[in-house]
Amino acid sequence: MATRAMPSTFPHDFFTPHPRRVKGKERAVPGHDVQHHRCTTAPDAAVRSVPLPGARPVPVLRDLSGRHRARRLSGRKWMHAPVRTDAPSLHNLAAKHADVAQRRHASSLPEATASSSSPAVLHLDQWRHQITNYSSGAVGPRPEQVWDAFESLYGRDECASIDVRQLLDFGVRLVGDVQSMRFDDQSSELLLLWGTRLQTLLDCVSPRIKDHAGDAPLLATTLRLRALTVSAAAMTEDVNGAVDGLREIMSEQVGPEYTALVAQMYTAVILSVHQYRQSIDVLYFLVEEWGRIGTYLRRRRFMWEDEEVPLPHMRTFKQHAYSIVSRIEKPVAFMLSVQDVLTQEQRQTAGEFLIDVLCEANMGNDALDVLEIMQQQSFRIKIELQLEIVWALAKGSSFELANMLFMSISRLVGTGPLFTAHQKLGLFLFARQGDVPRAEEYFNRLVQRHQANSRSITLVMHAHAVKGDTDRVVELFHHFFPPASPSKPEPRSPNLFHYTVVIYAFSRNGDLSGMNQWLEKMTQAGIKPDTHVYTIILQSFAERGDMAHIADLLNQMHAVGLPPTRHAYTTILGLLARRRDPVAAEEIYKRALTEGVVPDRRMLTALMNAYVESGQWAGVIRAFDYIHSSAHRGIRLSLEIYNTLLKAYVYIGAPFRVVASLFQKLEDARVRPDAHTFALLIQSACDSDLLEIAAELFAEMERLAENWQSHLHINTYVMTILMSGYLRRGQRGRAKAVLDAMRKRGIQPTAHTYSAIMQAYSKERTGAGVQVAEEFLQSLLNGPSSNQAWMKSSGNRVTALEAVFAPLLVAYTERRRPEQVERLYQEMLAAGGEPTIGTLTALMDAHRKTGSIKPVLEIWPRIYELALRYTQSNALFEGMDAQTKPDLRGHSTIMCVPLSIVTDALSAAGLHGEVAKIWGQLSEARLAFDSHNWNHLVVALVRAGEPERAFDVVEKVILPHKARAHQRLSYKRDQAPPSPVLDVPVDILEDELPRAQAEFPGHSRARRVIASKTATKKFKPTLDEGKPNDFAHALHVLAQISPLWNLWRPHEMTITVLGDVLGHLRSGRLVQPVRPDYHPQDDLGDYVRSVEDLKARAAQAGRILGRIYDNCPQTVKLIRDLEAVKDSQMRRAKYRGSQ
Repeated sequence: MATRAMPSTFPHDFFTPHPRRVKGKERAVPGHDVQHHRCTTAPDAAVRSVPLPGARPVPVLRDLSGRHRARRLSGRKWMHAPVRTDAPSLHNLAAKHADVAQRRHASSLPEATASSSSPAVLHLDQWRHQITNYSSGAVGPRPEQVWDAFESLYGRDECASIDVRQLLDFGVRLVGDVQSMRFDDQSSELLLLWGTRLQTLLDCVSPRIKDHAGDAPLLATTLRLRALTVSAAAMTEDVNGAVDGLREIMSEQVGPEYTALVAQMYTAVILSVHQYRQSIDVLYFLVEEWGRIGTYLRRRRFMWEDEEVPLPHMRTFKQHAYSIVSRIEKPVAFMLSVQDVLTQEQRQTAGEFLIDVLCEANMGNDALDVLEIMQQQSFRIKIELQLEIVWALAKGSSFELANMLFMSISRLVGTGPLFTAHQKLGLFLFARQGDVPRAEEYFNRLVQRHQANSRSITLVMHAHAVKGDTDRVVELFHHFFPPASPSKPEPRSPNLFHYTVVIYAFSRNGDLSGMNQWLEKMTQAGIKPDTHVYTIILQSFAERGDMAHIADLLNQMHAVGLPPTRHAYTTILGLLARRRDPVAAEEIYKRALTEGVVPDRRMLTALMNAYVESGQWAGVIRAFDYIHSSAHRGIRLSLEIYNTLLKAYVYIGAPFRVVASLFQKLEDARVRPDAHTFALLIQSACDSDLLEIAAELFAEMERLAENWQSHLHINTYVMTILMSGYLRRGQRGRAKAVLDAMRKRGIQPTAHTYSAIMQAYSKERTGAGVQVAEEFLQSLLNGPSSNQAWMKSSGNRVTALEAVFAPLLVAYTERRRPEQVERLYQEMLAAGGEPTIGTLTALMDAHRKTGSIKPVLEIWPRIYELALRYTQSNALFEGMDAQTKPDLRGHSTIMCVPLSIVTDALSAAGLHGEVAKIWGQLSEARLAFDSHNWNHLVVALVRAGEPERAFDVVEKVILPHKARAHQRLSYKRDQAPPSPVLDVPVDILEDELPRAQAEFPGHSRARRVIASKTATKKFKPTLDEGKPNDFAHALHVLAQISPLWNLWRPHEMTITVLGDVLGHLRSGRLVQPVRPDYHPQDDLGDYVRSVEDLKARAAQAGRILGRIYDNCPQTVKLIRDLEAVKDSQMRRAKYRGSQ
């Protein structure tokens, strides 16, 4: 295949090796002192190696830290191999390390003897068989194992016993297997190791190949030797020599039967260029060689069609080329930078290939950016490529951009040859969005042209499945796949995808029974579930929060040989984010990595969101910085990542101007906001009580949503935020207008919408508001079934009922009406709800407030049982090695609120033994305690008559946790971290402090408002510092004060109680425990004592006081400081009163 390369327009030293730019803490590539072989591919040059006499140890890689890279300053070479006048030859290196090689194989090689003993001959035969078996393409042996056999033969000078062609086959397969391995930015050692080994093989083979001179066609043997020499040179960093040899071979008549060798040579070169330079340099090389290799890289069919499977080596070359080029950090900047470097034709080639690569990598937004910049440069882009961009955008759920580009293409397609492809793409686009009318429109056109196929049926069913319309999906299934009848004895049979769509439809409604029914039908039809089916089932379990079934399903997937994919792990990360369990999320992420899962953007976003939901701001920043610095890994910032970061700003209570500034920066980042982005901005405005601005933002959102192509659809989420803002302000008329607008638009309110309304009325001090809320609740529950769609739109019935009952349960609890709380609780169960920790806690608190201890003792075990069922994160790691299996029991805060309530109730009732029993029970179950729990324990210990232990809790638990929280503050920030997982210092992991969890107020609007005011007052200047494109700088600043909200400090009430204890002890009185039969008149007994008894008690009180002063100085200082502040306040108030 004699071809002509494009003329080079690159600088002469363009591929001189320069140090790779460091990405965060990326390791420097170690050096070596092996002299790289100049790749001379002339047949006579291949036989110039001089074999070593006697035994020939195989070279092994030793310490590579001293490798030197020289730079070529003149002459147009791609790369220059290191040149050292004192560098030993390969054979000298082998001799130098003979003892190392021999020691390495001492366990596997028989001792050399003068004569060929029978065991030695047997070993030789085994090694020869391993090599020839591997060379013939046998499945099973690994490259490392076969190489050990070759080393053994090579060390005994027995390679001549194997035919040259078999040895060359051995080399070709070795290169192919090595190139099939997983490569990243730090795989240079792997290439160097196998390149050196390959060179050793060539040294063994080349002397045995005769010189075939003349103009005759290349013989297969010589060509394979030359091709392997090119690969070896590239793998050992002599890329200049490799490129020269490659071009020399390609300039000759190479037949199509040698395509695999050509692919191997090009693969070796691009892998080497990527390791020692940048992804962008690989693209330059491919563009220059496009005339020779373009046919191997072009896509022959659309991405949504089945691609022809190329030869294995060609497939490997294409995969590496696409993977490497997809890691170019700034494709648009590249297209702008090559205007004066590449020719017009090369720029067109580079841009089109970039678009194809980015679409293949599901980077539709980046592909669209390249398309737009090429159009600005007056390039004409093929319609086929633009259709691929639409497909990539739709697959990435960037529907607004996909809709706009698709409609612009529609005017150009007409009824030409691309019409069918355009219709199929339209069906895919609108089915993904759940746009049933348009999906059916495109499906019907395909039917009319007899172009509808099995995939088209799947998509039209999928459009209804997205909407959760199970009835219509099942109807379509039976329509397209009717049972056999006399008229149709052999009807069309459904496949895996058709059953999967039906199961997906039921999963959208959380209908586990329907899913099981259709899963059984699929199994009866002889179709086994695939990974996608398992993932859909897992998503359904995740929506129900069923951790036990998720764990069982993960084990089942492993058992049937279908390990969880990154989509499955992303779903689990989402569940753990909702449970605010970042530690479990980190462990799941690590487990996925150990199982070979390569995280994508969505998986990383899910991990980042787990940090957001739990208020782990350092983790949010670290994950964002990791993604921001991961363009070279093929991961780029996207709208969903920016939205997750914006949510962090809202939760942390950032001032509105900070959130608004970030919103405006999105345009500079070429990111178009969606409905979620607007909702976060409106939420921030409402939190700052800027309702007029919130209304203006909503009006702007409405204007943008008027165009159907826009995906900025007004939804219940944003309208609920706006309505809640009006309700908090007391503007019920405007709130009702928003609710009416929702109904007019056909937007189904959710349980959270109705909960916001009921909460506004329930908080009224008068009973009239509560009565209105009660009536509204009954209207929701007793209305016709058609009016109860709000339950479906809220996830499931259980969570929906809990959301609407909660405001009234809290209202009656605050009013000390336990009988009303009990009544509502029973009504919720009768309506189909289930007991939850939240509802039972409200019921227990109502009884606490009225001093009814017996119901408290009855309710607590039920709460504890639910908590144990809820905290089953450990089940996700069943089957792991005991040494690596994490124990996550100490990170759940689900029991913190109930524990504070039961501690206060029982200690006030004098049941101090029960308090100790419950704390011991939770500690044994390794459930974590928060600062509120410890503050309540302090008061409980005082009530138990144990003041010293009460002071110890403050001194040895609360204050150290507060200090540790401040120690975690880091004003330094690594903007290119090597991992998105938040590192916890070893001293923190191994300290002896009791387990404790940070409290996160991000879901409380009241606390967000306080935080916003604090940040505005104290940190206004520093919030505006930082680089213009540093989206996380302000969050980093705000995170420095977040532990202050955490309230890891003694509460004022706690310090007041302890101050009273000190006063009591100073007066010579002991702190008496509260008794179950306590009555205030019992205190009179304290004064009826003998003089001796009073003196003894006073002495004992003095000793206790002295120990407290000695052992708890920080706590005593806090008490004195608080007393001084209160005295100052009283003096100021008294002074003002006298004026």
